[in-house]
Amino acid sequence: SDDNGYPKGEAHYYTQTPDDVTHSMVLEPQNTFDFSFGASISSNRYRFLIGAPGIPDGSPMPNLLSTRGAAYLYDPSGQLI
Repeated sequence: SDDNGYPKGEAHYYTQTPDDVTHSMVLEPQNTFDFSFGASISSNRYRFLIGAPGIPDGSPMPNLLSTRGAAYLYDPSGQLI
C-alpha cells in the first residue's frame, strides 16, 4: 500500500480529490464509473487529469473543460503545468 494505506493500482472514489493522495487513481463523482468524468492519477503530489470535462466544486484543482483523451498535469499547488 502507499503512504495513505491504499493498495496501489486500485481505484478510490472521492467527491473531490484530496491533496495528499499519492499513487492512487481517483474517479469522480463518488460511486460513478463514467469516462465522461475522466480520472486523475496523482504521483509524488503531481496530478494528471485524463479526459476530465469538469471537477466538482471545492476541488483543489481548477474546474476544467476539455475533450476526452486530453491530459493535464498539475503541480502540488494546483497550478496547471
